[in-house]
Amino acid sequence: MVTKKTYWECGFCKRLYDEEGQASECEKHHREMTHLTVIDCIDINADSNDLFPGKILLKNDNGDDHLAEYKLSTQGSIADFYKPEEQWHQS
Repeated sequence: MVTKKTYWECGFCKRLYDEEGQASECEKHHREMTHLTVIDCIDINADSNDLFPGKILLKNDNGDDHLAEYKLSTQGSIADFYKPEEQWHQS
């Protein structure tokens, strides 16, 4: 039988949710990340023509002088990263 279903979409990552509150929380999470600044990008493989750097250093503008280092682990489409069973914005 055909049924109609309404979904709510996060305006940032375009992930779909069954409830409006879930989509709102996802958007709130993305807004909370706007205080991060990229300090430096490093290519690990000098011969690489990748679209993304191998390492990125981030600084939290709301905090002290601590940095965070992120390393490239995989590349793919948005769908590869935002899978329904994973809750990126929830702990």
